[in-house]
Amino acid sequence: MKKIISVLSAVLIMGAFCVTAFAATPKLDNRINTLTQRQAQIATKAADISAKKAQFQTKTAEFDAFKTALASKRATLLDNKQTNLDLVAANNALRLELANAIKAIKDSGATITDTQKADLTAQNAKAKEIIIAIKATKGQIQALVATNKANMKTKDYVVMNSTFDQIYTIQNWRNEQLKELNTILSDMLTIVK
Repeated sequence: MKKIISVLSAVLIMGAFCVTAFAATPKLDNRINTLTQRQAQIATKAADISAKKAQFQTKTAEFDAFKTALASKRATLLDNKQTNLDLVAANNALRLELANAIKAIKDSGATITDTQKADLTAQNAKAKEIIIAIKATKGQIQALVATNKANMKTKDYVVMNSTFDQIYTIQNWRNEQLKELNTILSDMLTIVK
């Protein structure tokens, strides 16, 4: 009898496990579906993160390239500014020399011929035109620099590059005008001497 009870107990236990397994199958399927959905969501998020990383690396590369170009353009702009200051210093030196030469002529009692006066008047008129044209550009570079600061915040590299080109153009034009002015002052000095 013990054997029969043991066998019967074993059959009942096995039956209980089978019934539990069959009863748990819908719950297990739901769990499997839930886990599958979570894995799909994780895969989607991982793909999104990878795409964002790639986009960030592209933006970083663009910014690094722009930063290098910006440093080069900034160095060029500073060189142009220094050239401009050097030309202004030469201009002031020529004006001082011209003023001293005219004062020396007046102090010595010498006179300037009518032809020299006409030449000086014509050269002076040219110099005034150049000075007026240079003064007309006053503040343009500052406005462009302010615009570029706003463009830096929006990271609009194309517009920033264009703005630097405009600044470069204005600086070169001013430098050419200052060179022309210095040539005129040199000619005036030659006439006076």
